[in-house]
Amino acid sequence: MPYVWLGDEERGLAWCCESEQGWQVTDQSRALEVRHAGDTTLLIVTVLDHAETVTSPITLRFGLQAAPVKPVSFEWRARARLYHSQADYSMAVPDADGKIPLDALRAAGVRTLVFHDMWTDYFGKVSTPHGEELRGLIAECHKRGMKLLVYKSATNGQMRSWGRFTQ
Repeated sequence: MPYVWLGDEERGLAWCCESEQGWQVTDQSRALEVRHAGDTTLLIVTVLDHAETVTSPITLRFGLQAAPVKPVSFEWRARARLYHSQADYSMAVPDADGKIPLDALRAAGVRTLVFHDMWTDYFGKVSTPHGEELRGLIAECHKRGMKLLVYKSATNGQMRSWGRFTQ
């Protein structure tokens, strides 16, 4: 399912396409591309990447959704304090100095750790062979008064390379 969300804790924009039907892309890694240039972020959607004779109409359905979908107060944002970047199982393991990375996040005000794709073997899988590690990370988050949100995609369980992200 072609889907991209761009944003941060204050705002964002989701772009999605109903399906890949009608797309004629030989290199799927170029279908969705995000480019950054200074303060500008550009989403490039490529549905045709080669010469093709089109003999009948092509219908593409897509949607845009801005976030937040309803206004939220500054106080709500301050309480939410989500951390999305590079969460993994090592965040609950003490380093050489005995410090646990979760402690630094909690001290910075993080209340919810969002665990994107590293909790399982591949993006979209609904089970994990890392059960003990996941339970350990949950326990360490709870000890610090933090929540762990495990992200699960809406795919059918098959890994697809739909995008390329450049700096």
